[in-house]
Parts: sequence; C-alpha cells; structure tokens
Amino acid sequence: MTIEYATEADAGAILGILAETFPGEILTRTPLGCSGAQQFVADTIHHRRSGCDVVWLVARDPMVVGFVEMRLAPRELFLNHIHVSPARQGAGMGSRLLRRSIELTRPAAADRIELSVFRDRVRQLDWYSRLSFTTDRTSQWVTLGLGQGACREWFSVGELPQADCMHARYGFSSLTLRTLGGDFRVGRLGDRYFRTSGGAITGDGAALGALSEIGPGRELVVTGVEADLRLNRELCVRHTATAVHMSAEIDRVLARLPGE
Repeated sequence: MTIEYATEADAGAILGILAETFPGEILTRTPLGCSGAQQFVADTIHHRRSGCDVVWLVARDPMVVGFVEMRLAPRELFLNHIHVSPARQGAGMGSRLLRRSIELTRPAAADRIELSVFRDRVRQLDWYSRLSFTTDRTSQWVTLGLGQGACREWFSVGELPQADCMHARYGFSSLTLRTLGGDFRVGRLGDRYFRTSGGAITGDGAALGALSEIGPGRELVVTGVEADLRLNRELCVRHTATAVHMSAEIDRVLARLPGE
C-alpha cells in the first residue's frame, strides 16, 4: 500500500469512499455533498503546490482505498476527514494513513492537531481517545425552517456576483449578509440549504427574513451552536447532530500510532 498526496484524478474515488462511510443526512449539509464537489476536490488538489491550505492524501492498493483531508495552519493541523473503504476497515489502514498524513503535512511550528467527530460515531470516538485526543467541547448542528415572504427590514448582501460564479462551478458558495444588527457569513449549499456557524443569526429577525426572501424554500443549517435554540419558540428547529471537538499534541498521537 502506498500513502501519498492525491492527484486530481482521485477526486471521484475520494467522494465515492466518503459516500460509503459518512452519514448521508450530514453530507447533504456540507460542501462535499453538493453537485460540484468533485470539481472542488480536484481544484484544491491542483492548487496544493500553490499554498492551498486544504490538502488531500490517499492510500492506494492499487486503487484508492482510503483518504485524508487535512487543513493547515501555522501551528496546528485540523483533521477534517479520514475515511477507509468499508471493505478495508479493521486492518490498521486508518492508523497508517493518519501517521503518514501527519508526517507529510505537518508545518514546522505545528505541535497540535484538532478534529471534530459526531457523537454517534462511537468507534471513531474510541479510536481518537486511544490516540490521546481529549474533548475540548461539544456543539450542535441544527436545521431551521425559514418560511417564505418579503423581509420588512433593511439588509444587504455582499459578494453576491462572486458567490454566483462559485456556485455555478461547485454547487456551493458563501456571501456576507448585513443587517442593522450585524454581519453574518452565510453559505449556500445547492438549492436546499443556507449554512452558518454559531447561533447569533437566530436572534436577528432581519437576517432570518432576508434569507427567506433571497432563498425561498431553503432551510438554514446552523453549526457550532452552544445555546439551546429551542427557547426561541418562533423558530422551527430540528436537531441534526452533536459534534465533539477534540485535540491532542501531535507528538503524543504519533507515539501511539504504529510505525511503517
């Protein structure tokens, strides 16, 4: 088995494994569940040598049987995805894939690695705990119904032409929604969802009204929610998932992973 940087031609195989191993309800609420995800993965792979902070690695034997998506920062790594084909699980491939991915992508000054995993993924939580990851916090993913109708308060949308170009290529995009109450970074996922992080937007009626006007029929996915949105009885809120945010010292993780 070879573990190496992915090539653009691997994008389809990466997404095929993801579809087999990642919860479908959650995948549709992420960029990698959108129509242009394969093009997006291929483009980020293409730009690795130009300094792209998203790096993809694959395990080949001889076809792609596993992959990692690592996000880079000066002093830390963020493990965004690690998946092994169901037919190849249970043989230590995930451990080998993680070790080599850390070795290949670790910035010189990085000493910590972080990740998020959904609480119902019990096997993954146990594996990360055995590798010395500890829980920093938990947060919620919730989905809100927005309804339809004209917004009666002032709002503006920044970067809309750029967002439309990105949406045409990838099936997802992001824009800045401004109201008198503040600015909100909002993603668009296909033609079904808006997505944002943190619960602040749920307290801004103008922002919610603006979303219902510019995206009739869409729902709003809010990630990283700490507060209990059920207290807002005017919103139709459905719990989607609970995320567990974990971190560890890179050297401690490597010490618990088998060597080549």
